[in-house]
Amino acid sequence: LLYCVAGIDLRERWRVPNLLRVIGDSTYSLYLTHGMGLIILGEILQRLDLFAVLREAGSMILAVVLITAGAIVFTRLVEKPAIEVMRSLLRPSRPVPATP
Repeated sequence: LLYCVAGIDLRERWRVPNLLRVIGDSTYSLYLTHGMGLIILGEILQRLDLFAVLREAGSMILAVVLITAGAIVFTRLVEKPAIEVMRSLLRPSRPVPATP
């Protein structure tokens, strides 16, 4: 299914909505941060006694939305700047002209 959607997108017959592109760009950050996000959100829900109010479905929806939003923020504030720093460090520097 993903291969078909990617193939359609490459042929520009169907444009992927911008929100889905942003989420797709944040998948590595989501992978890195979701565990800690779940722990923190679980603590907050427990301390504020919100789990009883939200129940399972509400807690899941809240977790998905907040942790995905957190991953997007992490991507923009940490991952992308770190990639740019690494690229600048790994770019070959201009050769220094030899002096006669």
